[in-house]
Amino acid sequence: MFSKDKSGAASADSRGTATSGGPGMSRISANLQITGNLKSIGNLHVDGRVTGDIKGRNVVVGEHAIVDGEIDCESVTIHGTVNGEVRAMTVTLASSARVVGDIAHESLTIETGARLEGSVRPYAERLADADNGRIEDSSADIALIEHGGDGDDSGDGESSARKVGS
Repeated sequence: MFSKDKSGAASADSRGTATSGGPGMSRISANLQITGNLKSIGNLHVDGRVTGDIKGRNVVVGEHAIVDGEIDCESVTIHGTVNGEVRAMTVTLASSARVVGDIAHESLTIETGARLEGSVRPYAERLADADNGRIEDSSADIALIEHGGDGDDSGDGESSARKVGS
């Protein structure tokens, strides 16, 4: 479950499961499948399936979630499956995590039992690649618009998605 620490940051339980998104948290629930890129200016918790790239501040991939695409954020905690590159300053692979792809990080934690099929490199190398034009930045197809939720688990008013671009 999610709880707030003294700093107000959200955290997940040991399985990466959330019962309430809370204010500032967008959630892709277990029964939702999204095809397209996601961009969130806040925190994102994925319990469903996303086929596309994810950009956000803090991303949590739940235990039964599947992401087929890249994740680019400040902090990511993976409990489920990611098929694609992961780029974040702080990366945590929980014991139930399965990642098929490279990881660029400044801080990396891998719990016993996590599976990683790919290479690991410092985030600074990823930034150097971007400076040399070797990384392309594509804009999001779907943007998550944050709304201050009322704290209940109904999901009403917490976030909405809209198609952006052409």
